[in-house]
Amino acid sequence: MDRPPTSKVSVNALTLRFNPATRDLFEFAVVRRVTQPYARRLALPGVTLWEGERLADAAVRAVTRKLGLSLRDQGQLTVFDEPARDPRGATLSALLWAVAEDGDATPGVEWDSFDDVPLARSTTIR
Repeated sequence: MDRPPTSKVSVNALTLRFNPATRDLFEFAVVRRVTQPYARRLALPGVTLWEGERLADAAVRAVTRKLGLSLRDQGQLTVFDEPARDPRGATLSALLWAVAEDGDATPGVEWDSFDDVPLARSTTIR
């Protein structure tokens, strides 16, 4: 193949916490997107990987910027590689798990249990 590389890499963080009030072992965070595509839809916190940046560092950046939280641990879950999954162009998307430090998240962050996955509320991984 003689095509130039055109793919982007995005990093999303499935950010987890323990909720002592509900005693849910783990809840995960979603936020409303502020930019197109999919503005106002729920999404896992994510960013586009910077040149030379490690996936783990990008996950920290996503959680810090979008949730206002620090991480106590993280690891890689999977990679989504469907070329047509993102209307902005071919995007390789790495999904990492992350455990948030205790603290208050940025206003607008929603926490859901895995028993209440918000698919009906238009969650996207971007």
